[in-house]
Amino acid sequence: MRVGREGKKVEGLVMVHSFFWGKDRIGNEELESGKGKNRKVEDANALWLTVFPGATGLDDSRINPAAEGAPSLAALGCRRVLVCIAELDMLRERGRVYYEKLKESGWKGEAEFLESKGEDHCFFIIEPGSMKAAEFMERMASFFNNYS
Repeated sequence: MRVGREGKKVEGLVMVHSFFWGKDRIGNEELESGKGKNRKVEDANALWLTVFPGATGLDDSRINPAAEGAPSLAALGCRRVLVCIAELDMLRERGRVYYEKLKESGWKGEAEFLESKGEDHCFFIIEPGSMKAAEFMERMASFFNNYS
């Protein structure tokens, strides 16, 4: 966002399984919370506040770019964006929301979306030799090499 506000641009941006979060649960996040459930939601809440103790909370625009009062994504300082999510990732809906908000913002760039079916958060790091990881890396390479 800062690059765009300064009138500069980069060619492209790849957002890989971004850690966007927020106070209110959306999509599959609700399935991960509640008494006796996996502690993923509680851990995610605590992580942001630990990493950035000066944050205004879980709807701080730096972790929730879709929060009320967040800066407009229209000022994003790049020409192209590829937003990548994984189907089984608890954070997937936040990535999907980011992509939709970016397209709706009036941003003048090109947005692409990639959902890796049957995969979880950062699967390509956990199993770098898998066919899905190779396909994912090929897609990113194609994005970086396809500019005009």
